[in-house]
Amino acid sequence: MSVGVLRGKRNIAAQLLLVISLLGLTAGCSSSNQDHAAKGSAASTSARSGMPEAKADSAAPAAKESASSADRSIGKPAPGTSEKTSPPSEGIRRGQQQDVRPGQLTAGEWSDLKNWDWWQNLMNKKEWAKYQTDWGMRTYQRFTVEVRSGGRQVADAEVALIGGNGQHVWKTRTNQRGEAVVFAGVTDGPQEGPFKIQITSGQQTKTVDPVNPGGKLPLVVNLETPGVQAASRQVDIMFVVDTTGSMADELNFLSAELKDVIERVRSDNGNQLGIRLSSNFYRDHGDEYVVRSYPFTTDVDDVVKKISQQRAYGGGDYEEAVEEALQDAIHNHNWSGEARARLLFLVLDAPPHLTPSVVKKMQALTAAAAEKGIRIIPIASSGVDKNTEMLLRIIDILTGGTYIFLTDHSGIGDSHIEPTIGDYQVELLNKLLVKTINSYIQ
Repeated sequence: MSVGVLRGKRNIAAQLLLVISLLGLTAGCSSSNQDHAAKGSAASTSARSGMPEAKADSAAPAAKESASSADRSIGKPAPGTSEKTSPPSEGIRRGQQQDVRPGQLTAGEWSDLKNWDWWQNLMNKKEWAKYQTDWGMRTYQRFTVEVRSGGRQVADAEVALIGGNGQHVWKTRTNQRGEAVVFAGVTDGPQEGPFKIQITSGQQTKTVDPVNPGGKLPLVVNLETPGVQAASRQVDIMFVVDTTGSMADELNFLSAELKDVIERVRSDNGNQLGIRLSSNFYRDHGDEYVVRSYPFTTDVDDVVKKISQQRAYGGGDYEEAVEEALQDAIHNHNWSGEARARLLFLVLDAPPHLTPSVVKKMQALTAAAAEKGIRIIPIASSGVDKNTEMLLRIIDILTGGTYIFLTDHSGIGDSHIEPTIGDYQVELLNKLLVKTINSYIQ
């Protein structure tokens, strides 16, 4: 793995530490229904800057037409929506060890769930549909649901899609806005109905029958007010970070500063939400360790300490043990049974090994995350190729997450491929992560 890639990953870890310091502020923010689609997020903060545009993706000319907007281009930041950032120092450019200042890495975000016509148009082309075939996870039969009770949206309700044979096809939980997306035929190909959807919240269960995939508007399900589960204050946030490069200097540098910031922020705002954090690290088979994980905790000092203790090294071939990291993250941690949000940020620059056993495991892990209501939000670093990008986007679609990717605008690290998407907004990574967290918990 190249020095530039490693340097970029070290900077990601530094940014994540900054985000943890801002989580208390997140908890104290007023409730709002933010749309975290690429074209709808925080344009007011970034439209004033003059950051250059990213280049369009030349590898995918066939996908340039958009089903919803004729003037979109693949991988092109929306005009006037990039955020200016200070250029990296010459030391960073030359690979010298330097103190890392937060607010340098730049990134974009794209929600295929919010831009479904674009995704469908892309997957209708053989050169892109093959990625769904390779990983054995398909998104063609989609059902959208919105659960309400007494005029209010019901968060964390269990949603089960049931097939014609009476078996559960896909399970998930509603987000804080009462929204859920379930799928049929994910691993087995298209399925025939009739389908029905079963909603459970607290002591109430309601079944809607029949339902059909592909509707433009969500299926609205109203539950009786008595017996509905009250909205939870709990928020679980986990960072799963690839550590196949050195990150120690940046983590050590930020630990002392962030400890003070976190204590003050949580002291002022921590009473409104119960936020638990977990940081986990992984490498590959044959390295010193494959997964190094730490349980959820409300002790921010402990989280910062664990991050600062990491000494990243190793990594041989391109692929890494992503499936082992997700296995540990999803099944070996005590995720809250009731929660406003469960977020898993997956920071990586390479895919898992494309073998039959790993593919099968990735399928099972994606379904398990969806059933538990864990939103997987990838953060794609330099080194990510199209195969990795498409896998990550399939996973975030199936779990109700969104896709975050680093861009070249900071000048830090190796070059980053342009994602095959519509117009997007270039932002500072730390601000984007805080905004993304806000969009899931407010």
